[in-house]
Amino acid sequence: MRVNRSALLLLALLLAGAAGAQSPSPPRSAPWRPLTPPAAGDPLTITLGYLADRRGPLGLSDDDLAGWVVRSRFVTRRTGVTHLVLSQQLDGIDVFKAGVTASIDPAGRLVAFGDRLVRDLRARAASRRPVLSAAQAVASAAQQLGLAPAAGLTVRRRPGGAARAVVFAPSGLSRDEIPVRLEFVPTESEVRLAWNVVIRTPDGRHWWNLHVDTGSGALLRQDDWIDHDSYRFFAPPLANPDEGPRSLLVSPADPVASPFGWHDTDGAVGAEFSDTRGNNVFAQEDADADDLDGHRPDGGAGLDFDFPIDFAQQPSGYRDAATTNLFSWNNFLHDVMYRYGFDEPGSLRFGRGQHARAGDARKLHAVAVLLPQVGCARRTARAVALPHLLPVQGHRPPLEPAAAGRHA
Repeated sequence: MRVNRSALLLLALLLAGAAGAQSPSPPRSAPWRPLTPPAAGDPLTITLGYLADRRGPLGLSDDDLAGWVVRSRFVTRRTGVTHLVLSQQLDGIDVFKAGVTASIDPAGRLVAFGDRLVRDLRARAASRRPVLSAAQAVASAAQQLGLAPAAGLTVRRRPGGAARAVVFAPSGLSRDEIPVRLEFVPTESEVRLAWNVVIRTPDGRHWWNLHVDTGSGALLRQDDWIDHDSYRFFAPPLANPDEGPRSLLVSPADPVASPFGWHDTDGAVGAEFSDTRGNNVFAQEDADADDLDGHRPDGGAGLDFDFPIDFAQQPSGYRDAATTNLFSWNNFLHDVMYRYGFDEPGSLRFGRGQHARAGDARKLHAVAVLLPQVGCARRTARAVALPHLLPVQGHRPPLEPAAAGRHA
């Protein structure tokens, strides 16, 4: 029998094409690269140079980059990476929570960068000279907090400077001296000049970090440094509801692994969220399976996450309790893993923020986006493991527990 060579060749090509269609080669992800090439010089100079070169894409003006102060600088012994925290200033006065974090390796390469800078700072500053005095600001704050009127403020010290810092005696308002200084506070529409007043109430229940408008005396911000966060969940060592009842834990965050609590993202005192979000964990419901913002229980200003649970209901009937349990357990796991070495700079790739104290490398790392009760997986849980460098490019791998009750 004669074989048609042309037909055989055509058949081989068709089979090869079919095989290729059935087993496509996986796309290659772009390799991670540092933000800048190697360079000689001080890490601060390298960081400021990067900001100057990128001010256009970052939407920054020359005025936005005119004032800086270094708040933290330390070197990780294991890697030699230098970590910097810079605060933005205007006229030598700090801008509240505005600044830059940067990490530079021993070769002078910028390997991590983040900013919370205020754009068009000078133009947005409604006023740059205070109308009220520091003493008037303290009196206004005390009145709005419902504290007893001061028996006459006595100045202990005047550090002065651009922020016009002054320290008053407790004067019956505070357990401690009352430090006051100027600070710019960004709002949605403008940047206000405020007196930053710190008062620890005589009963010890509150440690207020206040920002009083220097024109009107109104409270622009009122943050309590004393955490009263509480969570009712099946706390360790319980692994599931069959092993025992839930417990109410108050301020359970590890002081070393999570020094600013479980709801902080900027490495400064005060929670950024009152729901189940923080630097370590984002926990939310995803019933429609779109991986977007879903329902998150809110603990309010007091961060009180104590929600009822009834296993006679469908899981959707106690989603606040379930999400709180998920949030609490994964934060607990983060804190334990930190103690066992999950604290190196490489794990920063999972983090939204970097918490550090001068002189060491205490940081927090976002470990997962948690989506309980996922709509497309009622009985199947799944976890996503990404290549270890992808989170640097903005990916946060999710962990998706399934919805299941005792009756399931």
